[in-house]
Amino acid sequence: MEQRQGIIVSLTGRRGRGPGYITFDDGSEIGSFEPELLKTAAANINATVDYTWEEKPGKKDPKKVYKTLLSLTVVKAAEPPLEGTIVQTPPSHPVQEGKVLALAKSGPLVAHRSGIADLEEGFAMAVRQRELMEAFIRSRFREGEHYMDGATFGSKKKVLLQPGAQLIHYCHGHSVDFEILAGPMAAQDPGAKYTLVIKAKVSRREQVQGHGLGSCSSLIWSGREMRLKDRAVSPDLTHNTTLKMAKKRALVDSCLNTTAAAEFFTQDLDEYIDQQKDQEGGAQSELTKPRFIKP
Repeated sequence: MEQRQGIIVSLTGRRGRGPGYITFDDGSEIGSFEPELLKTAAANINATVDYTWEEKPGKKDPKKVYKTLLSLTVVKAAEPPLEGTIVQTPPSHPVQEGKVLALAKSGPLVAHRSGIADLEEGFAMAVRQRELMEAFIRSRFREGEHYMDGATFGSKKKVLLQPGAQLIHYCHGHSVDFEILAGPMAAQDPGAKYTLVIKAKVSRREQVQGHGLGSCSSLIWSGREMRLKDRAVSPDLTHNTTLKMAKKRALVDSCLNTTAAAEFFTQDLDEYIDQQKDQEGGAQSELTKPRFIKP
């Protein structure tokens, strides 16, 4: 076991159940599987810490030696750069403050962050975001309400439902606006075949975070009657149901695109449940086999 004092430069890795790797100012990289140690490291980038580690040979390759972190104690928290300073990042040193410069003609100088510092902060935030989302899903999400088990439909991932997508967006402070990209704005004649395409725009504090797309046909395949038929008993209800389905798919797609939820969920397989309701149980056995829905 070895002990040293240094400055945390970056934190990488920690995807799924893999290790995280902490890089220190002397260039050493030490791995850890311990969530609490990785959380401490993520929250203290550029801080001075005391840390201990041990070296162990690899199980598959005994000639390869791995460093494993045992403890991490913050000695001095990272200090933000002062206004009117230039921040430099030499290759082998942590972020340091340069000399204070005189005021420019256009006004006071603003502290400059290097691209590497922004990247390090981004990775650290991604690690923490993933951990928070996983904990939230485990504690708050309920099967049948926020998600479905995708194994029934041949998927290894759970199927994200609309209430689950709304909760994840809410936790991120997102607002979602919808726009019809293709398809009629009003109800059509009975038996008319059309497809609505919806775009969901995700914003946070008036800054666009990303988009999602969803589409839905006005006709649905009836296994009981073995034909395509309108989604509802009247043109107005058919158009409304088609619109709601397309919006729901766009919402779920936007959630998977703009957050880390795609690591845990997939989408669209819940369409089988809508078919099941329509078929009155006549083709329930078919739902156990993955298949595409006829347009």
